[in-house]
Amino acid sequence: VLSDIRFGDNSHLGCIHRLFAGDFAQILPAIQRGSRAQTEASLQRSFLWPSLRIPALQQIRVWEGEVNEASALWVHQL
Repeated sequence: VLSDIRFGDNSHLGCIHRLFAGDFAQILPAIQRGSRAQTEASLQRSFLWPSLRIPALQQIRVWEGEVNEASALWVHQL
């Protein structure tokens, strides 16, 4: 558990900032002999949800010009 890494930290995630992104269908929890309903319920009723902050994107814009090209090149090189 991440809180074990952070000595004396009682929070669930150890006060370590992280970004969860992607398709949750790709990382379903392991429930032995569990049904689809049990898997969905385990995600929806997780004790972690109240401690998470879910930000929403306010402005989505496409940049034009050199900045965008440099950013695209940098991402491509990764």
